[in-house]
Amino acid sequence: MLCALPRLDRGTLLARLAGGGEIPLTVVTSSRRLAQALARGFDAAQAGAGAPAWATADILPFGAWIERFWQDALYSDVGGGLPLLLGAAAEQAVWEDCIHASHRDVLLSIPAAATEAMEAWSLAHEWALAPRLSAAAQHDDARAFVEWSGRYQRLTGERGQTDRARLPDLVASLLDHESLRKPGEVVLAGFDLLTPQQAQFLRRLQAQGVAIALLEAEPREGHCVRVSFAKGRDEIEMAARWARARLESAPSARIGVVIPELARERARVERVFARTLDPARLPGDPRALPFNLSLGLPLAEWPIVRDALGFLRLAGRELAFEEASALLRSPFIAGAETEHAARAALDAALRRRSPARVTIDAVVRLIHGRSMPSAPLLCTLLERLAAFRRTDLFERRRPAAWARAMEAALRRAGFPGERTLDSAEYQAWTAWHEALGELSALERVTGSMGYTEACERLARIAGATLFQPQTPDVPIQVMGLLESVGHDFDALWIAGMADDAWPKPPRANAFLPLALQHAAGIPHADARASLDLDERITQGWRRAADEVVFSHVRMRDDCELAASPLVADIAESDVGVLAVAPALAPREAIRGRATLQRLADGVAPPVDAAQRSGGTRLFKDQAACPFRAFARHRLRSEPLERPTPGLDDAARGTLMHEMMAHVWRSLEDKARLDALGAAQLDELLAACADAAIEACRRIDPATLTGRFEALERERLIGTAREWLAIERAREPFSVVAIEHKRAMTFGGITVNVKLDRMDALERGGRAVIDYKTGVAAVGSWLGPRPDEPQVPMYTLGSGEDVRAVAFARLKRGEMGFAGFGMEPGLLPKVDVVQKNRSRGADEYADWAQLVAGWRDKLEALGQEFARGEARVDPKAPNACDQCDQHAFCRIAARRDADG
Repeated sequence: MLCALPRLDRGTLLARLAGGGEIPLTVVTSSRRLAQALARGFDAAQAGAGAPAWATADILPFGAWIERFWQDALYSDVGGGLPLLLGAAAEQAVWEDCIHASHRDVLLSIPAAATEAMEAWSLAHEWALAPRLSAAAQHDDARAFVEWSGRYQRLTGERGQTDRARLPDLVASLLDHESLRKPGEVVLAGFDLLTPQQAQFLRRLQAQGVAIALLEAEPREGHCVRVSFAKGRDEIEMAARWARARLESAPSARIGVVIPELARERARVERVFARTLDPARLPGDPRALPFNLSLGLPLAEWPIVRDALGFLRLAGRELAFEEASALLRSPFIAGAETEHAARAALDAALRRRSPARVTIDAVVRLIHGRSMPSAPLLCTLLERLAAFRRTDLFERRRPAAWARAMEAALRRAGFPGERTLDSAEYQAWTAWHEALGELSALERVTGSMGYTEACERLARIAGATLFQPQTPDVPIQVMGLLESVGHDFDALWIAGMADDAWPKPPRANAFLPLALQHAAGIPHADARASLDLDERITQGWRRAADEVVFSHVRMRDDCELAASPLVADIAESDVGVLAVAPALAPREAIRGRATLQRLADGVAPPVDAAQRSGGTRLFKDQAACPFRAFARHRLRSEPLERPTPGLDDAARGTLMHEMMAHVWRSLEDKARLDALGAAQLDELLAACADAAIEACRRIDPATLTGRFEALERERLIGTAREWLAIERAREPFSVVAIEHKRAMTFGGITVNVKLDRMDALERGGRAVIDYKTGVAAVGSWLGPRPDEPQVPMYTLGSGEDVRAVAFARLKRGEMGFAGFGMEPGLLPKVDVVQKNRSRGADEYADWAQLVAGWRDKLEALGQEFARGEARVDPKAPNACDQCDQHAFCRIAARRDADG
């Protein structure tokens, strides 16, 4: 290893970089972020010194430095016969081919195994393990890797290719060529540990007369504080508030926050810091946030790239409707701004008609359906995409040809849209084209492939590419562990310092022999090496700022935690020592600075004559909560439907209703039912089931098909047969009305009431029957605000002599009637109304009082709606469970405000 290297402080380094001189100086860093930070520091020093212009400092991370050597060699006298460098996607593809060609049974995902094998290959070369792998392989995984890596090495050698794992060794062998440009001096920054491969390269460089030095951390007498929190959420929020407080007290300060699990916590960290540091920020605000996250997102997760991949998938195969719906509303396709409202309306209409999964052709057919909102630009681009699918997708092509075809398909869809992209979107779109270039580069390692495979490879490329758009220099840096090494700050917060997380537990690579990893001292594969590295990193943090805060949680998953032993020597302090003002949410801040005027909003304008109509749902909603009725039936606030696979409960109920309607239109009365034999009944039920299914298929042709249709048909027949056995036990009756609609008025509001069925009874009078495939509780008819007003409405408004009302429970194993009658025995198990036996808030002594009570309650509900009663007043706590107006009525906020 290298030893006794001279050291430079930061000031000396900046002066040397600024002074130029005959000896070219290169700064090599351990991470890209540190290189950027040093470059910004150099530029700031030059500007502060009044320099009008200056040469860019030669500062770059180790991997980029090695690659620059290789490029120089490639285009110099040394370049003849040099192997070509594989990109990450091409290297992954070669590993996948090598694993696929193995005769071993690989009971795992080949792409995932290839990724792990690439990591093992890199470690083996960084730590000089490659020559000893074959002899040390003692388990199946290690032997498999030896076989795969041997095939990989032979294949790349035959093709004249290399990879980044072997590039330092290749470049080291070229350093003695005089035509290869070499720096006069190299300064290493941020290297707490040099791998054997790096050390060997630097020794070869020293042998060529290149001076090597180390950048020494700026000496600081950091004041260290340790605090703890009950929850991880509290820890992150306090770190954000602390960063804001330090920035407010010193606007030019450099502030760092280290989050060890930043990759896992990125979304939450970004949300908390954005809310804390810029609470007034609105969605779409182009201004840069005052903080920067060191870890990018996978390119595939950026909206413009996600939608591009989505449209390519839609062109090739079926998608879940929710994914297709998001694509139709994408802001990155042609006409998105012009047809914004029209496309939203079209999406809402499609949700009522679409199956759960769709193809591009199915979407086009649905859009051309009757009564669909018009969005001609969208329709045109979808037709173009459908034509692309029909003409261009059903053949095998080389990767470069697929990349060109995909780019052409997206142009047909109008990507990237008609509005000007913001900076982050533009950079992501540029990175997307680089991903297409990587797909094209697979030409070197793969043959022709189908469209689906090409899409999957492109998605993997985008998923494996971490993308972080370039942003202006900001004062607060939120970093992961590795990115924090070598930086210095005015104030630094290190989170996650609990004893179960730091030092990091060892994680050895499964494909490399464990004994070799231990012997080499690979960090985080060997406990001793891991502890040594984490101790050095911790000591570096302690000296990295004037103020250093270490924090940890006290509980995780019901386990009590202590501070990491690496920071336990710092006495724990109360969070009050941080001098951070209490958090104040924007809502409280606004309320605290404003004079609030309270307005009673429980009464809307009275209903005019044109609005005095609706269905029975209006009364049901008014009974459940007046605001629900107001929102749904006056403001037309309806939730977006979500297509589901198969039939949902409501659709299955509708299908059962349709079945029973066909049965009784065929039978008409009990006498005919009694006359049927078993075979005749089976024939009748089969015909009725077919008719019911056909009626529902006309509405949703994609749902009832194949095996699913057979299962539903079996269910309909079995349920109807079991129900008719109950009907046969009744006194004689005839069915006089099926699915009958009638307009009725209560409290000035006219509703169209649909009756499932009305029977003429042998004793005289009529029975109103309402089919139920779910819960059938007669208590839902009772009380001042009945849950199910349909049966009471029809009883009052039919003009018939109704003497019994009942739910018919159509659920196998739970069949039966439930209701009330004027006298006993009119329907099986339906008793008379008696005082103290009704289940509502009111008690009725007999049938006449029950009917009169229904009229009073329905009149009252109609009058409430007519005069504009719209208060948020759910009938019961569970009334909100099935309500879709929560965001509108803000019942949760009201309850919080009321305490």
